Order: sequence, then C-alpha cells, then structure tokens
Amino acid sequence: MAFFYGEFELPLDSKFRITIPAEVRNEMIDKEKDGEAFFLITGKNRKLWLYPEKPYREMASQQSATITPSDEILALNRLKFAMAKKLSWDTQGRAPLSEKTKIAANLGDIVVLIGMVDHMEIWQPDQWEVEKEKLRENLGEIESKAAPITRISAA
Repeated sequence: MAFFYGEFELPLDSKFRITIPAEVRNEMIDKEKDGEAFFLITGKNRKLWLYPEKPYREMASQQSATITPSDEILALNRLKFAMAKKLSWDTQGRAPLSEKTKIAANLGDIVVLIGMVDHMEIWQPDQWEVEKEKLRENLGEIESKAAPITRISAA
C-alpha cells in the first residue's frame, strides 16, 4: 500500500497541471493495490485531497448502500463522489487540475503537496506555513490528545 509523506512545493503550469513528484508516484509501486491514478476530492479541511485510485474505490465500496439514504449520506456522497475527479498523470508526471478546480480551491500558481499517510493534500503555500507553525506550537498537546488513537509520535 502506498505511504505518503513529506512536502513538495510545486508550480501549476499554464494548463493547470500539477507535476506529481517521482518520489510520490514511486510510492504507488503496487499497481494491483494502488492503481495508476488519484481521485481528487475536497477533504474535511476544505483542501484538495488525492487518494490512490484503488484504495479510494475500496473505501467507496465499503459505504453501506440503501434505497433511502439519509440527507446527511446524500450530502456526503455528493461531496465525495459527484464532485470527485480521477487524475491520471502523463509520462512527465503531470496531472491536470482544471481552471474551475483551481478557482474553487483558491489556488495560486504555486501549491504545496503534503503527505498524509494514505493520501496527499494540496495547500496554498502561505496557508501551509501558518498551519505548520500552529502544529509546531501545539506539538505536545496534539501528541497527548492523539496518543490514545495512534502509536505514532513525532520524533
């Protein structure tokens, strides 16, 4: 299974393409498990999230289906599936966003791609710097609250 980490400052070209770094693409080494593309969705934090194709399809298939879903499930499905976009990269690693996506996400000509274990997030550089500073300032509190949930701690 792919494992995403690190941060990458990347330009969006004139055709609104983001170059997925080789280091990230190489994490998706098992095409049978990961697929050969990403699904782009809007995440809980309103940032663009990139999930490997096959794990995203698995998560989607695990959602229980019902003939009469609740309004909350319908809204979630619209967010996670109707507004999702499959992104494949070309031989140079470029994956097309769209002008519409760039505008909706309020992205500039430079973005930061950050690893989040099972997915990647796309941030505006200035917002990412502010977020990193908040994380650093609250490191102890974050680790204490997360300790019951996870075994991973920052070094």
